Amino acid sequence: MATVWTSNHFRGDVWKELGVTEDSDIVLAGAQATMDLDKTHMGLAGLHGRARMVMAKMEIGTIGGTSGDIVRCFSLPSNSRVYTMRIISMGESTAYVADLGVYLSGKNHDGAVVDSNLYGAATPSTAIDSVTNSFAKDVFTAGALNDENRGDPLWHQCGVGGGSDVVDPVVNYDICLTSTTTLTTDTAKVMLFCEYTAGG
Repeated sequence: MATVWTSNHFRGDVWKELGVTEDSDIVLAGAQATMDLDKTHMGLAGLHGRARMVMAKMEIGTIGGTSGDIVRCFSLPSNSRVYTMRIISMGESTAYVADLGVYLSGKNHDGAVVDSNLYGAATPSTAIDSVTNSFAKDVFTAGALNDENRGDPLWHQCGVGGGSDVVDPVVNYDICLTSTTTLTTDTAKVMLFCEYTAGG
C-alpha cells in the first residue's frame, strides 16, 4: 500500500503555470500532479499569500441602477487567488438585475471590460436574497466558472471566461455589478463579499 502526500492545495495544472518541471520520481504526472510521492513544502502556489476578505456595501437606485450602469465594487490584483464571491440583497427591489464580472481598473477606474458576467449573468435581487441561517449566497459558479477554478489566480479565472491573457498581465481588476435593467421607483441594498489570497 502506497503513501502519498498532498502539499500543493491547488489544481494540478498550477505546476505548469508556475513553470515547474514535473519529475516522475517526485511528482505524479497529469491530473494527479497535486499528489507527491515524497513529502515537500506545503502550498507551493501562494506560499506567502495572505487570506483576506473584501466587502462592498451599497444602495443602488437612480445612481448605478440605470441599465448599463457599472458599479465598481472593489479592486483586486490580477494574481489574487479568489475562492468565493458572496452576494446578499436586502430585497427592497425586485427590479434590480445585474451582471457580476470583471473590468480592468484603468487609471481612473474606467478600464475596459474583461468579462462582465464572469460570476453571474442577469442576477435579480430576488435571487440573491440571503438564505435563512446563511451568511450570503456564494455565486462563484453562477457564471463561467466551476468549483475546480476556486483558488486559481484571478487572471486565469478571467481566461476561463471572456479574458484573453495567457500569462499574468500584472494589473488591477475591478469586480463590478453591471445593471441590465433600469430601476424606476425602487432601491436595492446589496453587499458583495470576496474571499481571496493576496500575494500570488
